[in-house]
Amino acid sequence: MKLVAATTAALIMASSAAFAEDVTVAGQTFLYGAEFDANYTTGKAEWALDFTPYVGYSLYGIDLTAETTIDVLDINDSSELFQGLDLKATYEVGTATAYAEVGADKDWSFGDVTMGVKYKF
Repeated sequence: MKLVAATTAALIMASSAAFAEDVTVAGQTFLYGAEFDANYTTGKAEWALDFTPYVGYSLYGIDLTAETTIDVLDINDSSELFQGLDLKATYEVGTATAYAEVGADKDWSFGDVTMGVKYKF
């Protein structure tokens, strides 16, 4: 039985889809897309199916994105559909990426701003 469950989980995760499109208008790049994430957590014995639509804009090397995550398995009515918004700005300089992130809940109450630099080597 565990083999059947593991095989089913692997097939669902392999079928997770992502879609993205970049559109250039007057030299400016807009992007939009969505991602499905199906997963199983063994410690909790819990399934999850998340849908994450996003939009973005790129200007002078700064990438601005906004996304929201919708828990597809836990939607009971339309009041639970929107759970908040995550905003992110990134700027790449060589192997370093500067970023800032902030999130808002469904009542538009913003949380703490996270800023930092990531280095790739």
